Amino acid sequence: MSIPVPENLSYLPYQKEGIIRMAKMNNVLLADPMGLGKTIQVLGLINLMKYKSILIICPAIVKYNWKKEACKWITGSYSYGVVEGRNKDAIIENNFVIVNFAIVQKNMDAILSREWDLLVVDEAHYLKEQTSGRTKTIIMNPYYGYDQPGIPAKKKIFVTGTPIENRPREIWPLCYSLDKSLFPVYNEFGMRYCNGWINRIYTKNGVKEKYNFEGSSNCEELFEKLQDIMIRRDKLEVLPQLPAKTEQLCIVGKGKQEKGIKQLLLKVQEALAILLEKELLGETNISREIEKLEFTKKLLLDEMAVARKVAGMAKVPFMLEEIKNCLSQQDKLVVFAYHRDVIAAIMEEFKDIAVCITGATPAKKREDIKNRFQNDKDVKLFVGNIVAAGVGITLTAASTVLFCELDWRPGKMEQASDRVWRIGQDNKVLVKYLVLDNTIDARIGKSIVRKQKVISTALDGACLSELNNHFKGEK
Repeated sequence: MSIPVPENLSYLPYQKEGIIRMAKMNNVLLADPMGLGKTIQVLGLINLMKYKSILIICPAIVKYNWKKEACKWITGSYSYGVVEGRNKDAIIENNFVIVNFAIVQKNMDAILSREWDLLVVDEAHYLKEQTSGRTKTIIMNPYYGYDQPGIPAKKKIFVTGTPIENRPREIWPLCYSLDKSLFPVYNEFGMRYCNGWINRIYTKNGVKEKYNFEGSSNCEELFEKLQDIMIRRDKLEVLPQLPAKTEQLCIVGKGKQEKGIKQLLLKVQEALAILLEKELLGETNISREIEKLEFTKKLLLDEMAVARKVAGMAKVPFMLEEIKNCLSQQDKLVVFAYHRDVIAAIMEEFKDIAVCITGATPAKKREDIKNRFQNDKDVKLFVGNIVAAGVGITLTAASTVLFCELDWRPGKMEQASDRVWRIGQDNKVLVKYLVLDNTIDARIGKSIVRKQKVISTALDGACLSELNNHFKGEK
């Protein structure tokens, strides 16, 4: 099959295979591990099949990232609606609709009022509990003895790198929604694959039976049966196809644009334009006049510093959610941030499994902290300041780096990510950048792209960073 793809982009061989397999299957559980490009494969399927109406349900943290990736990879013409709160118009008036789990119930009337060619549920393990409200709302759920229809669609793709987080019973709701015939009766599934047993409780009114499905059994047989609906490639299988280091820009939400920065930027730009015109006319010396703008420049820098901290703190809930998501799929993770308060918030949430290095960490303690992360299986998370922890240490126990905040200097961020991507690293490295759209955060991201193009061209003869594509066409 020839899979449409935008100019200057391409699918990796295993991604092409995944797209073609999904096209040939009815409903699909796409369960590749993190970092293999599940979103790209779904968008490739849309390019191939040319669905007319698409509904994406995902966590709030990746809602705007889905739109960003769709605008980058989709070859067809779609109108995109990212739903905020209760918004019937965004659902009815667009043919590519993105809504987060928390607000699906608020918008069910609008969602059910139209037909969907494709329903995609990202991070589908959020639906593992049969009794939860979102599970009963989104997917067919016969837990109480009757089928609740959920959201109907001609084709369903459930996307998750962790279809089973703790025990096999968690995958049954997904399987039942995708193919009712695979495991039609929950209790039979539990007895066969969850080491099920019946606890008989004797009361004055008789005997009550309670099933216990907290264990696991016959896992090899379960794996074989899952192949009817599941696509999952081991990362080691596709390792030769992956670049040594992959960079992903994750748009985690929209912030309020900083008016002070915008006004000051306009003031500086207008002043420079006037000065340039005067110099061309021989009416002034531009160098001397630019010096007079230093006070405005200082105001601009002060305003930007405040805005950076505001954006960083606004991202904290998204950071915590993404860190939990990453740790659910791998043993260890390296996180970098910039502001003291942001790092403190992360450490407060993960203090039992995390170590930290900032500018305040004594030099003699840093080696011990690094060794704990490298060697102690109970230490899952390294949290570091981009500047203080970005040089001089090795963190190869992890293969994923998460930048919760950005630095203006791409060289500093590359130094930081190279704590993981260095000699001793046996795996391919994934570097993720969390960006809050419409804020100073996005300005820094775009600035990094421009600078990285210059650096890569000067030192390596080519633009190596995957980030270059994310802001394609933007100034």
